[in-house]
Amino acid sequence: SNVGTYFKVIKVNHEHLLDLDFSESNIVGLQSGTNQFENSEKYVKINLDWVKLTWKSSSENKNAADFYLNKNGFNLVANYYSPLWQSSDTEFSFSRLKGVKNTYSINDITFNPVFHLYSKDAKSREVSEIHKEPKIQLVFPDGTDENKILNTFKLISLASSFFYRKNIDFVTAKIRFSDRTVVIQKKVTEISDPNNKMTIWPVCRMQNIDTFFSKINICSIEPDMLKRLEILVRKFIQSNIVDVRSSILLRFAIFELCKSMLKDEKPEKFTFSKDGKVMPRRNVTKLLSEARDLIADNIESLEKADFIKKWTSSVISKITTKPMGSPFVNYLTSIGFAPEKFEVEFSKIKDIRDSITHGSTMEFSENDLLECNQMLYRISIGLILHQFELENWIQDVEMSINE
Repeated sequence: SNVGTYFKVIKVNHEHLLDLDFSESNIVGLQSGTNQFENSEKYVKINLDWVKLTWKSSSENKNAADFYLNKNGFNLVANYYSPLWQSSDTEFSFSRLKGVKNTYSINDITFNPVFHLYSKDAKSREVSEIHKEPKIQLVFPDGTDENKILNTFKLISLASSFFYRKNIDFVTAKIRFSDRTVVIQKKVTEISDPNNKMTIWPVCRMQNIDTFFSKINICSIEPDMLKRLEILVRKFIQSNIVDVRSSILLRFAIFELCKSMLKDEKPEKFTFSKDGKVMPRRNVTKLLSEARDLIADNIESLEKADFIKKWTSSVISKITTKPMGSPFVNYLTSIGFAPEKFEVEFSKIKDIRDSITHGSTMEFSENDLLECNQMLYRISIGLILHQFELENWIQDVEMSINE
């Protein structure tokens, strides 16, 4: 559990502050010094990575929230705006691009990527500064649960992180309810270069985040689903910044996790028939018993009992069940892929993954590893698009590694 669950707020010295919560906090640093005394008692400063403050309701817009993003979120919001331009000698304009949506919706909550603008200026300075802070604005119906709002942002955050291949999250959230205002501040770990402008395009044929947001079709946001998506997206981001062997392992792990969410496929039984008619079950049982006895007649008498026991426990199920194809290939086919068209056969992809796992890839060339990794990159993008429940997602994935 988080260390913040052990903290207890004894007293709050602010008339407008209703509650102070550290329940999701972890310690990121400690500080002590000779000046940290109160009367005869010495104290230490503890640096935490998360805090939630609940304030009395303000006069600002109710039923709305602002999630201020980390540095990685800048390019996300920048794609919605034109550059600052001078419209007259005394006026400057900074407007939204034409052709992109102003709002999106997930169930009954709408959201919009926007810039918060603030300026720095002084009469004595030749240069005036305008600063742009990226944020996601949410608008929600009266009575919406706080967790639903946070989970909705989490989904937006994961979708953005996946599209831009880097962790995009909020550092400050301000949620304004009719009876209170909740402010959450947290430290976000950067696991990729914020200046990297790469996205999942062109493997994913959606060239901008506007199209991606418009296609998300998730009807319900459950904590388990978000946790699963978070694991998938984090593995995907990590797979883009490690060496090729580690990347193959991470991308295959994405595939295995997605496959594990599906129930195991039931084996298909052979159809027994005679004279063109399907045999009743009792007749099949009798036929199998006759086959057993025929074979048993040719086994040493002392071993017959063991043979019959094994026949009953395992042989019958094996000879009456059709052979199954690769469960990996079956899964890919079931969700819309065409593994037979992959430029790297899936059996080879699995062999390479197994070789890396066991510490030996001598039989495969570096080109084999690169092609395998490129193929897994496309597969993992398709798998995650499928988890976001995008309509006709398979049409948005370019599977050819030679394109």
